[in-house]
Amino acid sequence: MRGCLISMLILVLAYAPTGCGSKGPKLLKARGQVVKDGEDYIPDDEENLQVCFIPIAADMSPPRNWYAAEVDPATGSFYASGGEKKGMPPGKYRVMIELKKNRKDVLGGKFDSQNSPYVFDIDETSELMVVDIAKPAPKVNNSP
Repeated sequence: MRGCLISMLILVLAYAPTGCGSKGPKLLKARGQVVKDGEDYIPDDEENLQVCFIPIAADMSPPRNWYAAEVDPATGSFYASGGEKKGMPPGKYRVMIELKKNRKDVLGGKFDSQNSPYVFDIDETSELMVVDIAKPAPKVNNSP
């Protein structure tokens, strides 16, 4: 009996990564640049720039996943590769930006998950996203 259970466990683990064989949407990676007045924004040494992608569902339901982007503090550029670095599903995303210093957002929540005016459609044709923290775009009324 014990040998049977071990064999079943091995089979389950062997087939678990493949799933049911159905493919979901193609996962995508997004890249962009945080700027201030059109110039690359490079945070001070004691600041931590954070960028996160928050899906906006068509039915306006709360998002199930957020996707943190990797930020290069030397250039202000960011790269969002989704969970497990395999990509994010295509769709509409609000881009949240926080500039942390001593655990507080120096930007005062201006670009948080509810207030950020930066909303982008991420698909296979998406280009470099530019987010200017000095001249925010008008707020889009799609709150997650």
